[in-house]
Amino acid sequence: MNKKEIRDKAKKERARLQPEQVQASSKSIIHNLTQHQLWKSSLDILFYASFNNEVHTHDLIRESLKTKNVFLPKTQNGELKIFEITTWTDLARGNYNILEPHSSSCTERHQKAFDLILVPGLAFDKQGHRIGYGKGYYDKFLATAQGATAGLAYDRQLCDELPTDTFDIALEYIFTETEIIKL
Repeated sequence: MNKKEIRDKAKKERARLQPEQVQASSKSIIHNLTQHQLWKSSLDILFYASFNNEVHTHDLIRESLKTKNVFLPKTQNGELKIFEITTWTDLARGNYNILEPHSSSCTERHQKAFDLILVPGLAFDKQGHRIGYGKGYYDKFLATAQGATAGLAYDRQLCDELPTDTFDIALEYIFTETEIIKL
């Protein structure tokens, strides 16, 4: 299958997940992440705001606001702009109906160095490759960013091998309900 076919299949499969499945699986994945030394040693963390049955990150973001420096992306002019948020109310629905920082109430971070960068995706393989939504926002960003990269994925999102392009950036970790994959 090519990337578009994998992307379409993954979207359909994830859309079929029931809210209870998303909640239970997300809880296990977030537990695996937050118990790992990578999380414990990270202070500056770039999150993504989950949507459409992605591994749920909203509670993790809320909790992290108490002890971590929390950053989230906003899409502008074909690229990710990164902003620090200090309260949940700094977020509002933006492009693609995804929660993103209000640029007027948040500080933009021009430096692209983080302790941990959480990356969304539709499909992942055990070599750290991912297929996102096809716009290339994260691959462009990760090409110049610094920090450990991790995907949060349901076990069912893992594939043996995904097709890749030269511009695709592999992740260093993938956290699922049952596995922690370090690459």
